[in-house]
Amino acid sequence: MASAAGRVSRRYFFLIRMTTYNMKTLIAKKSSAAGALLLLTGAMCLQFAGSASAADASNRQCLAMDIRDNDRIYLANYHGSGVVDSANARQNIADTANGNQAKRSAYDTAPGGSVWLDPRMLDCMDKLEGVYGYSFSVSEISGGSHSSGSYHYNGTAFDVYTINGIPVSASNPYWQAFNQRCVAMGAIESLGPGYPGHDTHVHNAWGTGAGVNVAPPPGSPNCGGSIAGPDAVSWAPGRIDVVVRGAGNDIYHKIYDAGAWGGFNSIGGDSTTGPSICSWDTGRLDVFCRGANSTLMHQGYILGTGWLGWQDLGGDLEASPDAVSWGPGRMDVVIRANGDNIQHRAFHDGAWDVWQNMGGGNVASAPTICSWASGRLDVFYRGLDNALWHQGFNGTWLGWQNLGGNIRGGPDTVSWGSGRMDVVVRGPSNDILHRSFHDGAWDVWQSLGGNSLSDPTISSVDASSLDVFYAGTDKNLYRKRFINGSWQAWQNLGGNLQ
Repeated sequence: MASAAGRVSRRYFFLIRMTTYNMKTLIAKKSSAAGALLLLTGAMCLQFAGSASAADASNRQCLAMDIRDNDRIYLANYHGSGVVDSANARQNIADTANGNQAKRSAYDTAPGGSVWLDPRMLDCMDKLEGVYGYSFSVSEISGGSHSSGSYHYNGTAFDVYTINGIPVSASNPYWQAFNQRCVAMGAIESLGPGYPGHDTHVHNAWGTGAGVNVAPPPGSPNCGGSIAGPDAVSWAPGRIDVVVRGAGNDIYHKIYDAGAWGGFNSIGGDSTTGPSICSWDTGRLDVFCRGANSTLMHQGYILGTGWLGWQDLGGDLEASPDAVSWGPGRMDVVIRANGDNIQHRAFHDGAWDVWQNMGGGNVASAPTICSWASGRLDVFYRGLDNALWHQGFNGTWLGWQNLGGNIRGGPDTVSWGSGRMDVVVRGPSNDILHRSFHDGAWDVWQSLGGNSLSDPTISSVDASSLDVFYAGTDKNLYRKRFINGSWQAWQNLGGNLQ
């Protein structure tokens, strides 16, 4: 399992995700011994890639990687004109993250060709989410058709059409402060509702200057770290398998067994997100990630045989996948697909089903999935309205349900037994919000306090306890336990999480 939770501000914070498939009960999505979790925390104090301190051509690629992999910055893969080309916002960032120039459109006034994107602009986009907490949707960067001489054609402007899940208009409460942040970071042209042609989007542009539209220096960029996007699973007591995205975008695997950690070993892959891992039997692992072509990549592992090779399962992923197993030989994967819908694919009877569109249409985060019984699935995501959305499955999908709330980032969920689910999210004041389902009904939202700049993650070690974790503003890992019917105080586990 690997949901999007914990990926907000991933450049600055490290959050371990732990999951266990409980073969005895077939219900626990995430479960691990508390002692093993502390060992995992202590053993993996790793630095994440971060934006360079100065925005110039030398860190353009690193900034684009951050933006590409950030689930809270949506990059449109189409133009409002309906013209289809390879100059859409998502492709602009993907090309830049690969060390290349971004393409320009070649219709109407657009000049065609390609351009180096302005690193000052990319730094602003990165910090709007990572520092100031905005989620936003980018409609155009260097592509599309604009007025003659537009800054877009210089690679120094970007347009945004939703901010914090709300379409840009005069009534959007965020757009003016959003633009003010851009101006404070060097934008010389900042337009929005009330300016002709900008009633439904904001536009921010930087001027040309020395060192802006130039090729980067030779050599691979130093993005400040080598490992990102962890996920973990246990197939038996005392065993933990961890996967992360590391150097060269390979997936790396690390084992805790017999009281000791092994080293990191590459299992290949070319991932653009953190991986997800699940286990449906002792000695069996399955790893998933979004590949370089935005498809779902999968590799299985069998004890005594080893890794089985990467398999392309198709799809068009906008964010990290999530996976769960309800029993031997069964896996279920959910993704946020192109078009902001949730798609699902199941493995059973030795084969993969086709992709199934679960709808949604207002998706603003990667989904998360849990199972509280054989034949039961529950999927959650944050909507563009910043509410928590849920859909259950008991042989057929039951339809999306708005569970309300005012949340930031992606949710995470766990089940400790039949008919029980617990969900945690980050609230608007950076506190952690919790809601549980039991006895056939949802409780009200409950604030657990905290001061988080990451999404939380949740696990359960037995049928009466919960463990919630987040990365705090002081760069330490925090844990809060629910035991004996009440929540304990937040505990600082340290870590100096960068």
